[in-house]
Amino acid sequence: MGLCKNKNRAGIKTFSKLICIPITHNFRNPVNITDKVKEVIEQSGFGRGVVFIMTSNTTTGLLVQED
Repeated sequence: MGLCKNKNRAGIKTFSKLICIPITHNFRNPVNITDKVKEVIEQSGFGRGVVFIMTSNTTTGLLVQED
């Protein structure tokens, strides 16, 4: 897992972490990553901000909906 906490020249604090999600072979079986994202947010120590989530594979998809 990668972990990086940084402050750039503009004074903007950033936190990034690489998390790996197990591959499912059934594309109709979505994987809920809400708890993993909440855990990373808690680890960041930030009280508020913006979360960016991306996938690094061209054959994956990301669906956002309320939990």
